Amino acid sequence: MPIEGFIMGTLGFAVMGAILYVWGYRKSRSTPRRLHAQMGQAIEARIQTLLASQIHGATLKEIAKSIGDLSVGGQLQGYKLQVEDARAATDAVLRQMISRGLVVKNDQGKTPKYLLTTIER
Repeated sequence: MPIEGFIMGTLGFAVMGAILYVWGYRKSRSTPRRLHAQMGQAIEARIQTLLASQIHGATLKEIAKSIGDLSVGGQLQGYKLQVEDARAATDAVLRQMISRGLVVKNDQGKTPKYLLTTIER
């Protein structure tokens, strides 16, 4: 094997290694944002399902209990995001849903209940 072929092979290997390193680095930097977005969507879907099944609404405690076991990511990805504080996560997502007009907070009674706006009362 001529020396030029060896040098070109070594340089090609180094360039491919650098490209793979940059690709992996960029992917690892964007993964937390992607997982947080997936978690928000999963929590919102779970809340909508719960509120659709309970016509009279649900309390914050009931909603927090229903999302307590959510997780996104996977074993093969190496990243996994779970709900640690269900009450805080529920409160944050409910505030967003209220501001977008998907959920209404009903303050009548002892404990406030949350209702979907698509359900006719």
